[in-house]
Amino acid sequence: MQKIAPTPVLFPGLLLVPFLIAAVAVDVTPETLSGFLSSYYEKRVEQNYRHETAEESAERMGWIANGITEACTEFPFDSKLGWTFNKCVAISTTFALWESGLIKEVHEGTKKGPAGELCLFQLHRFIRMVPDPVYRVTEEERQATVGLSREATHKCAFAGVKTIAWHIHRCRLRGGDILSPSILFEQYHRPKTPCAPDFGTMSSRRASSYRALLYKLERKGL
Repeated sequence: MQKIAPTPVLFPGLLLVPFLIAAVAVDVTPETLSGFLSSYYEKRVEQNYRHETAEESAERMGWIANGITEACTEFPFDSKLGWTFNKCVAISTTFALWESGLIKEVHEGTKKGPAGELCLFQLHRFIRMVPDPVYRVTEEERQATVGLSREATHKCAFAGVKTIAWHIHRCRLRGGDILSPSILFEQYHRPKTPCAPDFGTMSSRRASSYRALLYKLERKGL
């Protein structure tokens, strides 16, 4: 008599569990972000712009990674608008990359922007006039953002995250909106009302960089 194998009992949704686990985004760590920044710096910044040893640049990348992740923890973006911790880290990092290239001279303050912008986030003087005190960065705080130290780097990242958060707040930009990153990059140095979408090449390229980095953070672990 031929034996018939028993039919396995499947619980609803059980087979989906591995896929759901794989889809869960884990918050990025300072160590992971530091590794990405070091790789970016080595690949994108020409040797003649690197006025420091490999050990010194690695230490700086660690300060920057810690500064950004700590700032996104201490001053998180509006979660009601869909801005997660990873989105805060990804877009803040993208701002720092495009604004400064992580160049040492910008970091330490010897190289400033054309209007006196400071630190890795190229903070403009107008941030001292932000009407909401929750998001305002005083001139004294802005001046304290430059310098090759962990403390100054943290102050730079915190002020940068605060400034980005202000534009998200005033423009009501949603984290899941495809146009939000482009609008945010356009508004950063040239805020205007209403916060209309911008399809310029520069803001679009920066938005694409942000989305690529966010994907790496959440799906590939860099």
